[in-house]
Amino acid sequence: MTPESTIRRVAFQRTARPSRNTIRQEAAHFVAEWRDESSERGEAQSFWTDFLRVFGVERRRVNAAFEKHAQRSSTGRVGFIDLLWPNMLLAEHKSRGESLDAAMGQALDYIDGLNDIDLPRMVVVSDFARFRVLNLEDDNAEQVEFPIEELPRRIDLFIRLAGYTTRRSRTKTLSTSRPPASSARSTGLAPVCRTP
Repeated sequence: MTPESTIRRVAFQRTARPSRNTIRQEAAHFVAEWRDESSERGEAQSFWTDFLRVFGVERRRVNAAFEKHAQRSSTGRVGFIDLLWPNMLLAEHKSRGESLDAAMGQALDYIDGLNDIDLPRMVVVSDFARFRVLNLEDDNAEQVEFPIEELPRRIDLFIRLAGYTTRRSRTKTLSTSRPPASSARSTGLAPVCRTP
């Protein structure tokens, strides 16, 4: 084995996924770092890079891209997805205090313009102060919105990012494939479940 192939092999080895306790600790550090930020233009990419690191994910390693070109179904024009991790996550970001309804609408508007292989399993939007999450794998899922300070208690909403799988009730049909994106799109925006 040549030194080059050894380096290449080591570079592609997957690191161990973090424990749930480690994720909670990293989430608390993330909250402390980002809770007072406000400018989308200046900090959104750093925010999402740090967010993925909470779950032990290096953005470039999973081919997650910023400013991914996609056609918007509402206008037919090309726009830019803030962050797309193919087959996993679509994220849109707004400046503090801007509408998360608009951010979620924009995110869902891009889905029709994606190739099937790129369709996300979840959509997450944020304005630094709040997160809103929509699980596209569950036809009955509601959007869940919560303040950034609750992230350490809400890691289970994102746990699949770290490589964990979720258990489903025996009464539900188990499925290993995601539902067609059209099922998420055709229903429009799911109701929002906000925490007090």
